[in-house]
This record gives sequence, structure tokens and C-alpha cells, in this order.
Amino acid sequence: IFMIAIALLFHSSLISNYICGNDINLEYYTFRLTHENEYWNSTAYSTEQAYGRFNSMLGITILPTVYSNMLSMDETWILKIIYPLIFSLVPLSLYKTWQMNVNKKIAFISAFLFMSQLTFYTELLGLARQMVAELFFVLLFTVILCKKLDSISSKVCFIVFSVALITSHYALSIIFLFLISIAWIFTSLRKKKLKNLTLGLIIFFFVIMFFWYIYTSGSTSFESLLYFGDRVYNSLSDFFDPASRGTQVMRGLGMEGVESQWQAVSRGFAYATEFFIIVGFIALWVKWKKQNFDWEFAVFSSLGIVLLAMCVVVPGLASTLNMTRFYHIILFFVSPLFALGCKALIDLLGKRKKQIYVSFLTVMVLVPYFLFQTNFVYEVTKSKAWSVSLSKNRIDKIYLYSSIGFLEEQGVLGACWLSQNVGKKQNQIYADFPSQYKVLTGYGGVNRGDVRVLSNTSKIVNGVVYLSPLNVIHGKIVSRTSVWNYTELSSVFDNLNKVYTNGGSEVYVAAVDSP
Repeated sequence: IFMIAIALLFHSSLISNYICGNDINLEYYTFRLTHENEYWNSTAYSTEQAYGRFNSMLGITILPTVYSNMLSMDETWILKIIYPLIFSLVPLSLYKTWQMNVNKKIAFISAFLFMSQLTFYTELLGLARQMVAELFFVLLFTVILCKKLDSISSKVCFIVFSVALITSHYALSIIFLFLISIAWIFTSLRKKKLKNLTLGLIIFFFVIMFFWYIYTSGSTSFESLLYFGDRVYNSLSDFFDPASRGTQVMRGLGMEGVESQWQAVSRGFAYATEFFIIVGFIALWVKWKKQNFDWEFAVFSSLGIVLLAMCVVVPGLASTLNMTRFYHIILFFVSPLFALGCKALIDLLGKRKKQIYVSFLTVMVLVPYFLFQTNFVYEVTKSKAWSVSLSKNRIDKIYLYSSIGFLEEQGVLGACWLSQNVGKKQNQIYADFPSQYKVLTGYGGVNRGDVRVLSNTSKIVNGVVYLSPLNVIHGKIVSRTSVWNYTELSSVFDNLNKVYTNGGSEVYVAAVDSP
């Protein structure tokens, strides 16, 4: 499991020499600020919500700084090598946790399903703080479900891991608090209390979480939680509009069209995993006593299904974190239900030699699912793909640079040159939308608020224009809502002088005699 996780993570993270993703550019900016200043400023960015949220997370400020200093390693490679190594412990920890209630084969199948889902080795690699937080997330549930720990050991571990989770990721902390609170209420009503989870520990987690989020970085994390809560509340007016759940939820429910027959087949296997998870959930509660499942395991598996249902039913909830990330987190609790669902279906059919049929059914679903999720099938069939590792040269360039956040060497060198040679405070910087949110933030060290999005109406009087490989080589300039050919913006550059070029990235400044 550990080696499969490392192979999947490194096949994505090591595809280039630079960070790749969306949030990770801001995480990298925050990390470098702490590293270069040699201290963490807990009150920095108190007026900027996005920067403040990230600055309040020790998992992307102090932790990577410690690793970088101890290992004498460049900041980029800390995020591309060390963090995936930490993250690869998550499926291994899940395997050991699941093994408390199911046999080794089911635990392995569950871990493989968890790793096969593409969010694990794509989107999460662009979320350094969540990679670290997920390890403490699963360790907390290990502590709660472990029967071998004595009372003192379980409480000490819970406290340590709670603080680590809270200071690593705010969204996962909220989800954890929700799950343990509902689990405690439900089990208390049924008079079957959780051995390693008490009301005192829940209150401790609640107090520490809100204390941290209110008193660091000007309470920007707390304000963000209120903002997302308000957004979900306002979305309730669209309850009967299916589109209010987001395109990812619609896709998961089979309510979105497909572009090719291969996509249709891929979704078929994805829906098969969902189907067997639901079957496994039903079988868990129908036969949980006969199969000697632990009561606590059944409760948290059920809460995973409840959280999944909430993402589908409650408008706007899935978009607060992205449905792909929600589903990835939900798999922490429902992955074992897949194998249980396969077994339950074979039992229902009354087949002889049931173990062989269960294994056959599992392999027939999981292997194609894995090959489609990794984009292997799309690359072999030369269909539309989004795996940079397998299909980089075939991916649409706007999607590659904008949505995936892939960075080229030329673009990074241009951003670094701009950072070192142009007064960022004295000059207004212009760039297209992907550059503003990615390379200029990460490697240029430029605050996003100091960059204006370049468009066909831009009037540059006293400013600097940065162009990336997407603009220079591929001739596309992308704003938040529009795409132009480079030639359509030629008038914008009439009064500008080119002061830097490396064949893929360019920097322009306003001419001295410009009006």
C-alpha cells in the first residue's frame, strides 16, 4: 500500500521541476515568507482573507520551514517530495484502522479504492496543508476506534493529534468536529457510548479550534467559516434547482452529458463503485451483528454516507470545498463498504464458492476503475485526457495552464526576474488571470492584489506587463471570463518597451514618453 501510494503520488508530483496546482502557489508564497523571514508572524495578512487563512496554518508555514532547514532542501522540493511522502502514510494508516473491523483482504481493497480515486494523486498534490492534515485526521479516528489503547494514552494522543489537525487545515477540522459531535450524540441516545471519545474531548477540540482561528491572522479563518456558512444558507433558496449543487455533483448523479464513449464507460465503473458502496451500507446495518462489526465502525461509516447525502441534498455545500475533495474525505469512512457490497451481492445471488466470485467481481470493477481514473485508457485510445504525466502534449493549453496550473521553466524564470528587477510596489503589474494566481504568486512573490488582470481594454500608463508561455508561445491571453488571441491585444503594447525575454516569457514596461 505504501509503495503504491508513493508511485501514484510521485508520478504526478515529479512530472516537472516546479509546483503544480492552484492553492499550492499561495501556500508556497506563505511558506517562503516564513522561511525567508526566519519566523512566523501570527498576525500577518489580518486584512486579507485568503492570505490570512493560509498564514494561520502551521502545516504550510513552520513545518515546511523546519524540514527545509533540517534537510538543506529547496522550498519547491519540500512540497514535491517530502509532503507526498507524508501523504503516502494516509492510506497505510487507513488500512491499519480498517483492519480493526474487517479482514486484511477487505482492508487492502478499501485502501486501493481510496488511492485509485484521481483526487488522491492529482488535486491533493496542489493542497499541501490538506496533505499534512489528512494524516492527523485519520490518526484521530484510529485513536477513537482502537480498543487496545488505555484511557490516558487515548486522551494524550487525541489532544496531540487534535492540535496538529486544527493548525493544519480549517475545513477538515470543521468536518471532524461535525462527525465526532454527531457520533457522540447518536451513541449517547442509543446508550452505547464511544470508549475513546468523551464530551470533554469534543469540548476541548471545539475550544482550541475556535481559539486558534479567532486569534491568529486577524481571525481570517473564522471569518472564512462564517462566509462559507452564509453562502450555503443563501443557496437554500435554490433548493429545488439541481444545478445549485454544482457540476461535480450532477456528474456524480449521472445528470451531466458525456463527450465520448470512453467517458461513458469510465463513469459506468465509477457508478459501479458508488452502487456497491450503497449496497455495502445496507448490508452493514442488516447484518452487522452477524458479521461481528464494531458498533463504532458502523456509526462512522454511516456518518460518511450522511455527509455524502448532505453534499447532494444541500445546495452550495459541495462547492465550499469542491465535491471531489468531499468525496475523497468521505472515502475515509465508506471505502470498506465497497468490498462488503460486492460480498453482499454474491451472497444474495446464492453462488457457490462465493469467495472466488467476490474476488472476481471486485477485480472486474476496481481494475478498470483504476485504469480510467489514472487516464491510462484515455491515453491508449488517444481520447480527451487531463493527466499531465501521460498526456501533457495532448491537453488543451488553456486547460493545462489555467485549470491544472502547470508551470514551465520559462514562465518561472520570467516571474523570478520580474521579482528581482522590478519594483513591485512602485509599478502596477499586469498579467493574465492564470499568471496572476499561479506563477506570479508562487515564484514571483507578488501579492495577488497587486496584479491587475490583462484584457483588451487595459490602459497601461505606468506599469509592467508579464507574459507567460501560454501568452507568448501559444498566443492565448486568458481573463476570468474571456480568452483572446495575443494579436487581439497588440494595441495594448503600443507604448510599451520589452525589457526581458527568454523565448517563452516576456516583461514589458511603459515607455518614458507614454501619455
